[in-house]
Amino acid sequence: MFWFYRNQQQKAQALMETGKPGEATLLALEDTGMRINDNPRVQVVMEVRIPGYPPYQVTKAVTVPLIRMSQVQVGAVVGVMANPAQPNNPDKVGLLLR
Repeated sequence: MFWFYRNQQQKAQALMETGKPGEATLLALEDTGMRINDNPRVQVVMEVRIPGYPPYQVTKAVTVPLIRMSQVQVGAVVGVMANPAQPNNPDKVGLLLR
């Protein structure tokens, strides 16, 4: 279990170093039925927009803290950190929830 969290932290750190800030509109949201520490894991389809790059869609599974669930709704615009050089890789997009 510890290895899993360390791997996730390393991915997030790499994305913060190589990614670019932007925003995404959430187009679809589906509950996967999975919970991690009682927080829902959902699959989102989003249109990512990074300044200077064409918009693209990506589907990604994310665990959303219950307290942040109101921010993750269809039609919501959320901040993201993304690597637009790899638009088909969901690991290269991270939601920035406040």
